[in-house]
Amino acid sequence: MQVVEFGTQVKLTAVPQDQRVRLTLHFESSRQLPATADDSPPDISTTEVSTTLTLDPGKPALVSSFGGNRSSVLVVMVKPQD
Repeated sequence: MQVVEFGTQVKLTAVPQDQRVRLTLHFESSRQLPATADDSPPDISTTEVSTTLTLDPGKPALVSSFGGNRSSVLVVMVKPQD
């Protein structure tokens, strides 16, 4: 039996920059595709996005990836400190 990992993982690093925040983001999402044969391991489809954003605190940003017949969309926002 083979173990195959799939799911969603988001890694963020935020660095203050004047009144804004520089955010380094890595998003990875994997899903299991329908089986093609009873005795073969499942196929996995993976989408990855790596980017750096400069954000204003409290204002959302849309990060997206489009390729093939798949798309991934992620909304990110840095919460302002009180």
